[in-house]
Amino acid sequence: MTQTNQPDLDQFFHHVLEMVRLIPIQDVVEGLYHVPKGFCPFHNDRHPGSFSLYKKGNIYHCFSCGASGDGIDFVQKQEGLEFRPAVWKLALQFGIVTPEQVESYKRGTLGNQDIQAPPRTYTDIYEDGEEMPMAEPDILHAVYTVFAEGEGLLQKRGKLSEKHLDYLTGERKLSMNDIERVGYFTMPRRTKYFMREFLKTLKERYGYDEEVLKKVPGFYYLEKNGGMTFVGHKGIAIPIRDERGRISGIQIRRDQAKKGEKRYIWFSSSFANEKEGMAFGTGSGSPVHVSYPERLKRPHDLFITEGVFKSEQLAKTYQSICVSLQGVQNWRGKIERIIDYLEEEKGQAVLTIHIFFDSDMCENPNVYFAFREMVLALKHTYRNLDFYYYWWDPGFGKGFDDLVLNGFFSEVKRVDYKSYIRAYDKMIDTLEKQHDEPIVKIDKEFIREAFEKHIRPLFVPAGGRGVKNG
Repeated sequence: MTQTNQPDLDQFFHHVLEMVRLIPIQDVVEGLYHVPKGFCPFHNDRHPGSFSLYKKGNIYHCFSCGASGDGIDFVQKQEGLEFRPAVWKLALQFGIVTPEQVESYKRGTLGNQDIQAPPRTYTDIYEDGEEMPMAEPDILHAVYTVFAEGEGLLQKRGKLSEKHLDYLTGERKLSMNDIERVGYFTMPRRTKYFMREFLKTLKERYGYDEEVLKKVPGFYYLEKNGGMTFVGHKGIAIPIRDERGRISGIQIRRDQAKKGEKRYIWFSSSFANEKEGMAFGTGSGSPVHVSYPERLKRPHDLFITEGVFKSEQLAKTYQSICVSLQGVQNWRGKIERIIDYLEEEKGQAVLTIHIFFDSDMCENPNVYFAFREMVLALKHTYRNLDFYYYWWDPGFGKGFDDLVLNGFFSEVKRVDYKSYIRAYDKMIDTLEKQHDEPIVKIDKEFIREAFEKHIRPLFVPAGGRGVKNG
């Protein structure tokens, strides 16, 4: 059979990929892998409820270990597969393609290109715990803006406790201007006095009553109170702001986290849909945070990191716009939306993306797979984009914010995306042949040694605050 042109092969794969992404996450997690409802398969989970599946976004998320992604990512983690093999596995499993079509594709020839839409075998999965649809962005912003005043809504109390203010200005070295710009606040105590003032203020300022809270993450109906309430956590609340500056969600840095628990959690109330005496819970949806510098000097650069403190530090340091992904897998559809907004509404064409994940993530193959998928997908959509990956010795600080606070900013290094992908793929291939196992099952010490030998030498000094382009 005649060889098929590469563009046609790519088009066929992307068509299959579109169908695979339509497979409901429930069909993958509970139907294909029979994961017990509410239990996370990626850590020693003994208590149901931390692991959730979301119709909105078609993703899974664990609030204990932080694992998050779509059905393809789930298969990658479960099977130790790279991206394309995971796509083909799902496509075959759900009858989207035939084995003959896959073999034909791998040989570089295409015969029958007809593919099928995936069946929905778990259409009743949401009968229990149906989530409320999320409110519109402007409504979320209005509700969260009032809520973010915290106990400042009550007389003679500030929105930040003395303890939390000391942490932000002391350990984090934030100025009052930094604190006010983001809007950090202490999570209010869940009392009838606070709810009364909160609802009163919401009505006076925006005309919304209690009913609107049924579609706002973090709020839910509590039968014994006869009204709406909110999830009570002790900690610093971090408003997550979209590209327009609207608060689209709230992340909480808990004052205390037990062993095995995450320090950072979402202000989310999806759990309320499965508990007696509760209703109208809404999941957070893991929105991304967009940080703007006080003075924008690099309008054609976009920085990407994980975590609001890091995002704010990057925006301040490089005087550029930075996006905080709340989970490295959490980029699909969100980075594209921000790029389109900047180009179409602000007239700022994004030309270069700088990726600053924590330094130790270079040794994590799953993070690399997420990076590679993101870069290749964005490059396919925005062909003029260039990418750089940044790294520094973890001894200087885990995250970029730690690096700056520790005084080692000059230690930042970078590599262009083509060199990084080429070298990392080669490293994975070599390790898998040596150990006869998929990369995700190989001991981290071997990966670390290979990284030090083959990847680390590729990184060159980033050039200080200038971050050279090209």
